[in-house]
Amino acid sequence: MVILDEVIIGHNIVKFYDGIDFEFVNNYDKEEIIIIFIDNWIDEKKKWKRECKINSLFGGEKYKKIDNLFISIYQTDGHLTAVFEAVKKKMMIDYNQPWSAVAGFGKNMLF
Repeated sequence: MVILDEVIIGHNIVKFYDGIDFEFVNNYDKEEIIIIFIDNWIDEKKKWKRECKINSLFGGEKYKKIDNLFISIYQTDGHLTAVFEAVKKKMMIDYNQPWSAVAGFGKNMLF
């Protein structure tokens, strides 16, 4: 895992990583938000299965399901920079701004 960036959004620390370390993810218990970018989920799943088999040979514990609301994983399919920038931009939107309708009654009605 390589850290790409670390920002504060609202009152939360958000860290962006390239690559995944399943041991780190399975043991993650902090309340910082981490966003992980992987190239291809199928390849990562193969690596994970191989790592599980190796760990089981040495008596290591088996991996559990990733069940943590502070972790998000995005597949980039070789487009790391574009996906990273899009996700970061989307997260940086200030949702505390006053709301205004962009569609609906009186605004480009479609129905």
